[in-house]
Parts: sequence; structure tokens; C-alpha cells
Amino acid sequence: MIIGPLAHRDFRRLVTAHALSRFGTELALVSVAFAVIQISASPGALGLVLCARTLPNVFFLLFGGVWADRLPRARIMVSSDLVCAVVQGTLAVALLTGIARLWLVVVLQALLGAASAFFNPAATGLTPTTVPDSELQRANGLIGIVSNVAGMAGPAASGLIVVFAGVGWAVFIDAVTFLASASLLLGLRRREGGQARVGGHLRTALGDLAEGWFEVRSRRWMLAGIAQGLLFQACFAVFFTLGPITASSSLGGADAWGALVTAFGAGSLIGGLLSLRLIPSRPLLAMQVSLLAATPAMAMLSLTDRLPLLMAATAAAGAGFAAADAFWETTLQRETPKDRLGRVAAFDRIGSSCLRPFGYLLAGSAAASVGQDGTLRGAALLLAISIAAVVVLVPQVRRLRQGPVALAGDCAGTAPAPNAKPSYDKTGA
Repeated sequence: MIIGPLAHRDFRRLVTAHALSRFGTELALVSVAFAVIQISASPGALGLVLCARTLPNVFFLLFGGVWADRLPRARIMVSSDLVCAVVQGTLAVALLTGIARLWLVVVLQALLGAASAFFNPAATGLTPTTVPDSELQRANGLIGIVSNVAGMAGPAASGLIVVFAGVGWAVFIDAVTFLASASLLLGLRRREGGQARVGGHLRTALGDLAEGWFEVRSRRWMLAGIAQGLLFQACFAVFFTLGPITASSSLGGADAWGALVTAFGAGSLIGGLLSLRLIPSRPLLAMQVSLLAATPAMAMLSLTDRLPLLMAATAAAGAGFAAADAFWETTLQRETPKDRLGRVAAFDRIGSSCLRPFGYLLAGSAAASVGQDGTLRGAALLLAISIAAVVVLVPQVRRLRQGPVALAGDCAGTAPAPNAKPSYDKTGA
């Protein structure tokens, strides 16, 4: 059944928490972007703020993965939500009282990035414990759908709030969504976690990270996917840095940028719906096909000022990313030992993030050197080349097949049998 995962109470709470968090985050991203533009209209200022949010997130992700495999994952997620609520509440007060300065926005966004680093590795590890394995891809698809519906609603709401109430109230609502997410996660029944001791010896963080890295490097497809994620995130950092600037200069301002981000969310909803019905036999190859739909959006931003065309291209990008994410997350969760999934997820998130701040910082200088149009077209070309390279050079991407799933009556989170065979040789030989 397509919506079968929703029959599980823990999953309903988890997916609702994702939706609330995504709504507030997208709402705040648009509002903070225009708050920074009001403070300083240069692309460099916006890039600095986005970079300040991302760099601490990358640094603390590894530690988030370690603790996600040591402690109850729901508890880690609640703690992360509470810290984020305090940070965004502080920023909202500063914006509402008119005392916000660029340095304050940078500091608070850095704290937000550090706190949120502990949420995602725990969430990736928690999802397989809330549904049977046979429903895992649909669970990931549903998380993507509700998150992206919220992501579509967030920017649309932000545009209205910015116009009628100001950016401060949008950020305040983000703080409230973090509190609501924490309250839902507190009610989860499953609060499993790894053990801090193995064989009577205290586990060290470095030892834990070494185990996680072994799981990553022993799978060539995983290394390739992470490397590709580096490039995609760096290039789309250019899109999200230059996009608001382009919207302000030639598309009509905040409303136009909000419309593009909303189109991205609408496309993500379509991609998520497709992932509920399509269970590809070769999920990583399907992921690459999905990513191909994401490449034209940046080039289109440099080729036309017709908002409907730009919205269509951005929607296609959202659909491609959503479907690719469902295929990737499910494969990662199924092919990784459960007690190491938090650390593997942390390395994966780093692959999705660590070049993003450089994309933010380089967007302004690249635009100054070759122009905004040249920067956007070059980024789109790099993405297309990366897809072809991964498919051709990494055979496991073409060959890995969907592994056998548990029967519908199996318990969620049950480990595979000791003699169960993987869907392919994980060494990549």
C-alpha cells in the first residue's frame, strides 16, 4: 500500500516533525536572504551568511554521526530542535527590534548550522526503525513528499509575511516550528541507540569515525555518490546565491524568488509521488536519471527572464532531486549495518554539504569575473558531465539491484540474518 508507512504511530510523528522543520526552514531561508539584502545588497554578504550556516554544519556532522550511533536518536533530534529554536528566536527578536547587524546574523546562522548537524544523521538512522523494511522506500518517499509540500508552502508564506509583516516574524515562526518538532519527537516509543562501550573498552570518537569511514570506502558506489553530491551542492549553492540577486534585478523581487522556490517545492512533491510508485530494480541508475532532470534549471536562469519558463525548469529540478533522494536514502539504509548507519549518514551529509559554502563564497567572485550568466551556465554543464562520468566509470551504479526486502509482517528495524547476502559485492571488486 502506497501510504502504508502512515499506519505506524512512530513514523507519523517522525514525518510530521520533518514537515514542520522543513516549513520553518524554507520560510526562514527566504526571509533571511532578504534580510541580508536589506542590510547589505552585495552577493558577497548573502554568500557569507549562507557559508556561516554551512561550515559549522559540515564540521559537526561527523560528531553528529558518532553520537547518533551511541545515544537514542530521537533524544539527539529533540536536543537539536531545542537549540535551533533558541537561535532562531534570538534572530527574530533582533530583526523585530531593528538591532540586527550582518555580524550578528552570521554568528546566529553559524550556531544554527552547528546545532542542526546533529539532527540529520540521527533522522536517517531512526527512519528504518519506524517501519518494516518492505515499506522503507515508501517511507522515505513520504518523508520527501510531506517535507517538500512544507517546503513549497514555506517560501509562499514567507513572501506574504515579508511583504505584510516583515522578515522578523518569518524567522520567529521558524523558531516555533522547531519547538513543535521537538514535542512530536519526545513522544516516539523507539529510542534505541548504540553502546558507548564495546568489549569492555570505552569507544573513542576517532575509532567510531574510522568504522564509519570503512563502511563508506568499501563501497565504490557510495564514494561516487558522495563525490557527486559535493559537486551538485556546490553548483546549486551558486543557484541559490545568484537566484535572489537575479530575482531582485530582473524578475520583480522577493515575490518572484519566492515563486521559484515554491516551484522547486511543487516539483519535489511530484518527484516524491513518483518514488512511492516506482520501485526501480537498479536504484542507483534510476537516481542518475532523476538527477539529469535537475541540471537545466541554472542554465535557464541565465537564458530567460520569463518567470513561467523558469518555474517549469525549477520544478523539474525539484522533481529530479526528490526522486533521486528517495532512491539514494533507501539504498544507503538497506546496504549499511544498522549500528553504523548514523556515521555513514554523517559522511553522506558532509558529501552533500562541504563544498556548498565554497559555492556560496565563489558565486559572487565568479559572477564578477565571467558574469552571472556564465557562472550559471558553467555550473549546469558541470552537473551534466558528472552524471555521465558516474554512470560510465562506476559499474556498481549500473549493476546494483534492489536487494530482497523483509516480509510485510517483519518488525521494523530488524537486522538481516547473519548469512544474508548483499545485492552485490560491497568491495566493488
